[in-house]
Amino acid sequence: MKKGIIALSCVAVAILTACNSDSKTDEEILASGGYVLEYVLDGQPYKVRSETSGVFEIECPRNVVCDGTYVARAHVFHDDHIHIYLSFAPDIVGNYSYSALLEHFNYGSLVVPVPMLNSANSEVYFQSLEVLRELGYDAAIMGTTSFRLDLHDFTNGYLSGTWQGIITELTERTEDLSDDECYTGDIMGECYERIPVTMPFTLQFNIEIEQ
Repeated sequence: MKKGIIALSCVAVAILTACNSDSKTDEEILASGGYVLEYVLDGQPYKVRSETSGVFEIECPRNVVCDGTYVARAHVFHDDHIHIYLSFAPDIVGNYSYSALLEHFNYGSLVVPVPMLNSANSEVYFQSLEVLRELGYDAAIMGTTSFRLDLHDFTNGYLSGTWQGIITELTERTEDLSDDECYTGDIMGECYERIPVTMPFTLQFNIEIEQ
């Protein structure tokens, strides 16, 4: 799984929104190819809206020619606000369609860092660490309750969907290796602490997918 960093901008009270999208509705943002992320933390609502020209790019293992002919079909989307990772079986190569994407979905990872909790030596983010091999049902995923991903449509090369759930645990990276709460589950041996939260979230997206 991948880690990402979100830099949320244009803070207005407790609402966070991408600067160039203030005049558009959520529906207009999604229709033009973008995403809307909403979550509640400590009783405060936060919102990120982004009208983006980015794509779900094919991601391959290192040291291979990563293009439309390579058999691996992991797709990653990331910008300054969010990081989404979707994995599909190689059966979709040459057969990108809505039904094929549903049938051959493997798992996904959604990274939602929380900049309000950052300090000089740490970053806080959420990441699914367990595979989710079915779509459209509530799953018990580490650090969440009601973790659900739905893919709604795949039209004209754009994949739309909704990802929602309740995050119950954030992970804080720290440099204090002597901390009793430290655990080093990351392959890099970095130190992390678990932070209990109640953080319901909903992500709506409609993003172009590389084939």
